Amino acid sequence: MKIEVWVRAKVECLESIQNEGEKFLSMKQPWGFEDLDRFVLLRTQLIRKLQWIDKEIAAFLASPSSTFGSLSYEQREDLRSSAQRQSDLAASVLRIEGRVIEAVELRKEELIKERWIEERAREVLGKFKSGSQGKAGEELDRVL
Repeated sequence: MKIEVWVRAKVECLESIQNEGEKFLSMKQPWGFEDLDRFVLLRTQLIRKLQWIDKEIAAFLASPSSTFGSLSYEQREDLRSSAQRQSDLAASVLRIEGRVIEAVELRKEELIKERWIEERAREVLGKFKSGSQGKAGEELDRVL
């Protein structure tokens, strides 16, 4: 039956989202923007796939030919267990998403702090530029 294929595909997609989130969170810190971009792109693709699967399931359920009365007991139990698995995976994905958001916020704060320290150091070092040296002292100032 077609619905079983869609439900299985949805479970697999949710598992992929969960696995990619866990993989991102387990990366060595601090991760760079390339790592975040790669994660966001992959996550976005998986979410689009999940939305497409949901549309297919909704279209199937809305069609007049979708009758669950013809399903065997085993098929209904399989769908019920898949629905529970989807619910568990969705809850897990939401928890992981919360941890990803926390990690991104923490990294953002670290980058802001690093940027502030660099700007402050430039300010302080700028006060010690030697005007009599002209451009010759700028190289030393940049190194410092």
